[in-house]
Amino acid sequence: MGNVISSSRELAASFDAKLNDEILAAHERDDRNALVELYRQAADREESRADLDGMCFFLTYAWIFALEMDHDLQEELCARLRAHGRVDE
Repeated sequence: MGNVISSSRELAASFDAKLNDEILAAHERDDRNALVELYRQAADREESRADLDGMCFFLTYAWIFALEMDHDLQEELCARLRAHGRVDE
């Protein structure tokens, strides 16, 4: 069982590092469409860890970039934030 837990942690760390690298590269390219998607992925990752503050942190960034470019996900992102009391009605 210890090997499974260790492997899961290594996989999670690898995923986090890859996602972080992708976010940094998207910022470097100023690829706002990618940033919306990548920050949403990061939020989903935090949600799977039951980290509400982490999830909302990344959702906020995804939403800001979505608003700036009138992205199709802006309403979905806002609704997720609103559901957790992070956006006023």
